[in-house]
Amino acid sequence: MRKEIQITMTRELLPIQIRQLVSEANRFHSYILIEAKNRQINLKNPLSAMSFFPQLKGMTIVVSASGSDAEQALGFLTTYFCED
Repeated sequence: MRKEIQITMTRELLPIQIRQLVSEANRFHSYILIEAKNRQINLKNPLSAMSFFPQLKGMTIVVSASGSDAEQALGFLTTYFCED
């Protein structure tokens, strides 16, 4: 199953928040991609996430997940990114 959502980043993520997000993403079996600025990253890769997220405040990102728990992964990420 593949699902996709669009989210506008309302806050800047600090390095510790990015590490926690990667850790949470790794709880899911699905493959999770984040896309913005003509780049895609695997959210489960900490180095990619650390170089990618600091530039995204105020931008719209596309989050997609493929796998058996894609809906749960996207539900978690929607909640995470929409918190202030």
